[in-house]
Amino acid sequence: MSEFQDEYERIFNNGVIPPDMSICWLMSQLNISDIVRKIEQTYYSPHLRDYFHYPIDFLIKLTVVMTYRRIAYRHIRRKITEEDLSHLLPAKSPLWLPSPSTLHYFVKYRLGEEGMETLMFLISKKIVHFLKSETEVIIDSTPLVASRYCPNSLFNPHYQVKMDKAYILNLGAYPLFMIHSEGTENDKPYAHFLIQIAELLGVSCDHVLMDAGYDSLELHTLIFEKLHAKPLIQLRSDAQLSPLDSEKTITKQINTFWRKGGNAQMSLTEKLVFLCKNGKREMVGAYLRNQTILHGMGVKDAMKRRGTCERKHAHLKKTVKYDVVHCKKNNRALSAIMNFITFQLLMLAHLQNGFQNMNFANYR
Repeated sequence: MSEFQDEYERIFNNGVIPPDMSICWLMSQLNISDIVRKIEQTYYSPHLRDYFHYPIDFLIKLTVVMTYRRIAYRHIRRKITEEDLSHLLPAKSPLWLPSPSTLHYFVKYRLGEEGMETLMFLISKKIVHFLKSETEVIIDSTPLVASRYCPNSLFNPHYQVKMDKAYILNLGAYPLFMIHSEGTENDKPYAHFLIQIAELLGVSCDHVLMDAGYDSLELHTLIFEKLHAKPLIQLRSDAQLSPLDSEKTITKQINTFWRKGGNAQMSLTEKLVFLCKNGKREMVGAYLRNQTILHGMGVKDAMKRRGTCERKHAHLKKTVKYDVVHCKKNNRALSAIMNFITFQLLMLAHLQNGFQNMNFANYR
């Protein structure tokens, strides 16, 4: 016990991760009991809860270890040691490693894609709780590279590779949530989903950064409406101001809705909210987009911070297998989500213990 206490002091209090530190030890410092209860209530029917099954937190943590170490299901019993189990299971537990088929069934069939997305959402909600000081949301996609001989992934002419895509919602430098898609999909619909996910997560932010591929009036409006934030969407150099959507025209439009309670004395924010609720979303989006054009330098400065997001995606790919090489067609989304959840839980374990370092290179 004193040895474990020394490790805790050295890592979380002194900020030093010793080389070859066991990832299983980090999992022993992770508390997901509330998540486990929700997973059990949702994915285990009442009559099954009375029968023996491996503890869900143990199965989730074992999946993280397997994914982080890139262990195939069939090799679990050969590559997970007694020392690993001493971290993952309570002291003097009568349990032993589940069979490969038991763990595979838990991941692919008991939870499956839908359950893994639920798990990802629940983890994201816990991470947001620790990131109250982060005020910048970044939405961006990253390629999930496939083998050049893969018949299941499409060739993307921009990246010049066969690939799938992951659309990632980031809060500051922290990846929160992802959506898997085919490699040539249009970016905008996925940004719509991620903005709504951010709202459900209770994300509080000042502005939302996106690159030029996401430019649309609806996205400008959605960011303002759902997150009460300023959209900072990079625009192309030939972007034109809309002549109809100045503050003056906004006020004129409000006056036409006087029967519905429109009032020229409202604040600008109140006017925009009112127009969103009364079928003038396009006008709101055009006004917000005009502001981006008029304050272009501010957007340019903000876009420099997207480099942090791209570096974090590169870090994610170094930490876990974040590609679809050798993935069967019907396993690609599940594999991407499982690897993303692994990275999430490593972050959460650090955050729960007051440690903001996201470098996991010294864990084995």
